[in-house]
Amino acid sequence: MHNRTWENILEVEIASFEWVSWQNTTRTRENLGYQTPQEIEDQYWQHARKHEIIGKGTRQGKTQAASKTRH
Repeated sequence: MHNRTWENILEVEIASFEWVSWQNTTRTRENLGYQTPQEIEDQYWQHARKHEIIGKGTRQGKTQAASKTRH
C-alpha cells in the first residue's frame, strides 16, 4: 500500500476516483484477454446497440402495420 496522508475527505475522494479510473481504463487484465474493463464494456455496448437498432426497426414495422389495420 502507498503511504500517504490526505488533508481532507475531498482529497481521498479524488484519489479514489483516479484509482478507479486507472483500473478501468489503463490496467489490462489477463482474465479479460489482456484488455481493460473499459474496452470490454465498449465492445458490449457496441454489440448491444447493433441488436437494439435491428430490434427497434422490426418492432416499429410491426407496430406501424398493426396500427394501420386498426384504423
